[in-house]
Amino acid sequence: PRAHQETIALLVAEENRCPWCIEAHKLALHTQQLNPEIVAWFKSNPNPLENSGIDGFNHNAVIAHRAAVILWQYINRMTNVLLVESAWQNFGGLREPLTRVMGHVFAAFFLHRNYAPGRSLEFIADAALPVHLAWANSHHNIATALAYFHQQINQLAQGIIPSPVQQFVLEYVHQHRGQNMGLSRSWADDAVQSLKSGQRLIAKVLLLTALASYQIDDDLMLQVRQIFPQDSDLLALLAWGSYAINNHLEQFGA
Repeated sequence: PRAHQETIALLVAEENRCPWCIEAHKLALHTQQLNPEIVAWFKSNPNPLENSGIDGFNHNAVIAHRAAVILWQYINRMTNVLLVESAWQNFGGLREPLTRVMGHVFAAFFLHRNYAPGRSLEFIADAALPVHLAWANSHHNIATALAYFHQQINQLAQGIIPSPVQQFVLEYVHQHRGQNMGLSRSWADDAVQSLKSGQRLIAKVLLLTALASYQIDDDLMLQVRQIFPQDSDLLALLAWGSYAINNHLEQFGA
């Protein structure tokens, strides 16, 4: 259900400290109560690759909710890096009444709308489901979508992100997943010192995107633009970083 999707999206947004995302998903849920079972499940372990079952939900529903965490972790990080803090801050005293109105509009036209499962699969090709996503294998639609998503993200990185940087970032992310990285990004500067000088900035941006996307600012993006002047290359870099927390070391034989 869309309300479950939005609940997960809000929980992910709060975890990633994305003001724009928090505002958007709170608006979407303005007329709804958060599902307590989903909240408890997510907060007990927000890593979808390790999450167990959800009280009151069957096996396929758990797969769908785990996949939703992966989706929103990716979208949330991309949004946090590329969008302004919050569009609603500009409305001042009109913010609260507008939120109520838009919340009811969203509920009426989107929140309870039914979609035919699997329709979007016509836009993608078959791909191999990686081992670390095998938990989705019994749900054809989600397994097919995740397999293609995983394939495309990693193909984007080829020729853009050096393999040593990819391996370094994945190892670091898997060791530090779930930690509060704080407000300072000095940890990222310290972490990349072991890399070659030409790789450090790329690795730093990837680490920040994966673990603390709220720490990326305009100055850092301008520095990255010196390496990736093309929008497509910059988006490929950020896409891989946004997905890194759900990626796996198996591609490097680990």
